[in-house]
Amino acid sequence: MKIDLPMGADPGILYRAGEKIGARVEVAGGSEVRTRDAGQRIRFDARIQPLHPDHYRSRGYNGRRLNAVCWHGHREWMRAIYKAHPDAVIRTALATYRGAKHFEDTHEDTIREGLSGSQTCTCDE
Repeated sequence: MKIDLPMGADPGILYRAGEKIGARVEVAGGSEVRTRDAGQRIRFDARIQPLHPDHYRSRGYNGRRLNAVCWHGHREWMRAIYKAHPDAVIRTALATYRGAKHFEDTHEDTIREGLSGSQTCTCDE
């Protein structure tokens, strides 16, 4: 996924948000970009992977654990980023979230695709 943070923002928030949910975060990039809607930003590519066997971990259709953070884990990771930078822009395969308010208003719509019939997770939600 791609994350646009305001100029001068500390990219360490991406790692700290991962620690909060128990996930390893890989970050690349950090290049300056000019966006039409948000002006000058710093863009990062990020990938998160679960560290714990049963915490925010996706499961395949056969019940086996996947090396992937589930929809719920991604949601909590993004909430932690938005808490520090409410105007961040996060682009995923399912949606583009333009700030904290837009994220909270629209992210629930992606659960149908984020937890398809062939995939479940270890969460109680």
